[in-house]
Amino acid sequence: MHLGEFPLPEAPEAHDKPVAGHTRRTPCSDFAHDKNDAALFFDEARVPVETITVANPDIEGLTPDQYEVIGEKVSHRLAQRPGSYVILKYVRPLIKRRDTQTLHCPAAPAGVIDGSRADVSFLVGLLLDKFAWHLPLYRQHQRLLDALASRSAAPGSPNWPRRPPRCSSRSTRPSWPRSAPAASRPWTRPRSRPAAPARAR
Repeated sequence: MHLGEFPLPEAPEAHDKPVAGHTRRTPCSDFAHDKNDAALFFDEARVPVETITVANPDIEGLTPDQYEVIGEKVSHRLAQRPGSYVILKYVRPLIKRRDTQTLHCPAAPAGVIDGSRADVSFLVGLLLDKFAWHLPLYRQHQRLLDALASRSAAPGSPNWPRRPPRCSSRSTRPSWPRSAPAASRPWTRPRSRPAAPARAR
């Protein structure tokens, strides 16, 4: 041992400690609705609900007199369909009077835009997506083409908001959002500002 050196302490011996094996239960939920729950996470009056009955594999091969249904569990999942559009199919009967031999058929329902297949509900949704949710018209048009799966079936072009709707006796004048610019409101006339007086030189 040289001058200034100290002996190093010996490392303690490692001792193994046995630990009893254990299992931990992970939380699992099937999202079954309980009667004690305050409310659902959606409004049943506004969101369509599709009911799917799940078959019980434990009753396969059993007759109805061998088991008894004592209740049911209901769970909800949020889903989305390819398109949220609905096609309104109007069927107009064509009749022929036997006494006069004349044909009679009711007229097609009048739309808010002449020569367009768009219903008033579709136009309202288009304007809400444009001005309330800031969804551009060309994106709405692409979504419409994708939902209908036919480019020839598109009822119109993205220039619908610029065409003034026809107000019939059955429909009221649609209200335009206040945040919309005046240039996009076709029934409002632009106000002409008076010319500023010429300054004296």
